[in-house]
Amino acid sequence: MSNVQYKIELFDLLKDLTSINTQVVFEKDDEGNILVRRSDSESTIAYQLKAPKEYFDFESEQIAFYNYPEFYQYFKALGEPDLSINQKNITLKEGSSKTSYLLSNPESIPSGPKSINFKDPDIRLQLTSEDLDELLKMIGLINGKKAQIIGDGKNITFKIFHTLHDNTFEKTFAAENLSNFTDEIDFVMFSTTFSNLPSKRNYVIEIKSQGFIKISLVDENIKLDIYTGRVKS
Repeated sequence: MSNVQYKIELFDLLKDLTSINTQVVFEKDDEGNILVRRSDSESTIAYQLKAPKEYFDFESEQIAFYNYPEFYQYFKALGEPDLSINQKNITLKEGSSKTSYLLSNPESIPSGPKSINFKDPDIRLQLTSEDLDELLKMIGLINGKKAQIIGDGKNITFKIFHTLHDNTFEKTFAAENLSNFTDEIDFVMFSTTFSNLPSKRNYVIEIKSQGFIKISLVDENIKLDIYTGRVKS
């Protein structure tokens, strides 16, 4: 077995995404890029991640982890170990220390969404890491379960609430109008969407007035898009 090239940033990012789904299947596209496509069990939120092959340059078509957080604990216990893979195991070695972790059968794990139809958004806004930190703090204080999205072509407000009659928190963002949108946007999504975002990072949020949202990581190398949409208020 030869060592597998990787970048720890990918493994760290996927650990943060296990709040959506703890099962992870690495695939490859036609250019050899690494793909991970997962959704939660109710299909209320999904993500698609693409990274250059040097972020995890394994030889097989797929690598699967039924419990990725458990593998990640093995991985971090050795710091930044050398990795090697055979058909059934991934071996982690750092200095004189070595451990072997059993890989899962990709066919035993439900597949993620192959494609998500999100075209022609109406609104775009920036969500900085500071904005996200503030939202997460207030969601925790309020025990907010949902977020109402209210706005027009110029501004978008996220209103966090547990029920409509409890304590609330509102934050307004300047918006870029992408479609000359002139109507009002008003729908509700789960506030856990923000909790599922890897923290300490910047994002771009795109909104379709019908009640669909795409949240994209700002990163030069890794493409991460997270999708969610309208729920009952």
